[in-house]
Amino acid sequence: MPTLEDVLGPAPISPIVSEVRAVAAAPPAAKRLTRDEALDLAFTGWKVAVGRCGDRTYEVDWTRWTVVTLYVTESGKFIVAIERHSKWEGQGSRYAATVHDTFDEVVDHLTSDNDGRLGPASKTMIEDAVSTLPSLAGADVERV
Repeated sequence: MPTLEDVLGPAPISPIVSEVRAVAAAPPAAKRLTRDEALDLAFTGWKVAVGRCGDRTYEVDWTRWTVVTLYVTESGKFIVAIERHSKWEGQGSRYAATVHDTFDEVVDHLTSDNDGRLGPASKTMIEDAVSTLPSLAGADVERV
């Protein structure tokens, strides 16, 4: 009996996936991201950008810091992982990860997640993504 793929042909590949495949140094990898107060998020894809920001000049001295990572899945979705770490007494690490259809949704989420402002780790991640993926050119500025 023919499969659905036999009848319809292979599923189309998202343009963002084609672009990531072209620039990626490695094949997609299975990933599981921890999320506080939600089920963990599992997918197969590529890490494409990272932004970091801490409370001191030098990363080795940070006592509180944020890491924002952008992934692209094999199906063309954007995953944003946000880690907030603290060495302060009574505080620990917090983890969140969200799924988005477009890069504009990623930027909107990062802004709304930080009380309407784009945090420094998020901004650095966006700049890294724009420099990695040519199709995102101009997504790191607001045009008026």
